[in-house]
Order: sequence, then C-alpha cells, then structure tokens
Amino acid sequence: MFLFFSVVVSAQNSKALIFNKELKVLVGNWAGTMVYTDPEKNDAQVTLQTKLVIAELNDSLSLQFSYTDAGGKEIVEKTFMRILDKEDQFGLDGELYDIGFTGRKGPRLTIIAEKQGMDNNRVADLKQTIIFGPANLSIVKEARYMENEFYFIRRRATFTKNK
Repeated sequence: MFLFFSVVVSAQNSKALIFNKELKVLVGNWAGTMVYTDPEKNDAQVTLQTKLVIAELNDSLSLQFSYTDAGGKEIVEKTFMRILDKEDQFGLDGELYDIGFTGRKGPRLTIIAEKQGMDNNRVADLKQTIIFGPANLSIVKEARYMENEFYFIRRRATFTKNK
C-alpha cells in the first residue's frame, strides 16, 4: 500500500523541463472567447469574443487582448509572458509564479504555476494554467481565498490560431 501511495505522489509532482524558447510557437494572431467572473456583479460570469495578438520580444512574448466589454466599451489589454529558464518561474501579467507542473502530450504543452498574492483586495493563492499547441491556446486564472478549500476560476480564455 505504501508503494502505491509513493508512486501516485511522484506522478502528480511531474515537472518536465520547459524553456522560454518553447513559447515561440504562440507568436501570431488568435481568436476565441474569454470568460471572467465579475466580483462587482455578484460573481456573475461574462463571456467576451476576444482577439489576441502575440508578438515575440527579446526575452518574452507580448500578448495584446482586444474585446468589447459588457458595457460596449472597446478594451485593449497588453501583458507579457515568459519563462525564467533557470529559476522555474513563469511570468504573466507582470507577476512571477512558481512553476509547479509541466507536462507534454504530443505537441501540446501544459504549465501550471502558482503564487500567493491579492485577488479582489483579499489575500489569495493564485494559479495560472496554460495549455497550448501549434493551433490552440487555453489560459485559466484561478484564485483561492485563505478560508476556502477550493480554487474558483477568475478568468478562462480559449483561442484558436488564425491561419
């Protein structure tokens, strides 16, 4: 019984090496939907049609999200993404997350990164899950407040690369 437990634990803590250069497949134009949980409207979820342009920089990627918000206002958000090769850290939205899991399945790569921070003016555990391949990209941001056992999704975006 102890052997089974130790095998399960080591399988769950899998972390393949991943490098910043592997993100280069993301460069290009993407389209899809973004769903976010609105804390000001009683945690209602809002779905937005979103365009994403990813450009290569020297040591990172720039991500520019364009969408029309629920009030009809055109929004452009720009952020940066990078993996710090020697530190097992992932940078997104100007914040550094510790990479806790990476996995590969064919051309698809999964990164799960976590950190403690603030969400809606409350101390929280934050988690970013990025799953991508040559034609698909999924970014999920989750939060968990200290008094809660489970994470909830703050923002989920799914994109397909334009040809």
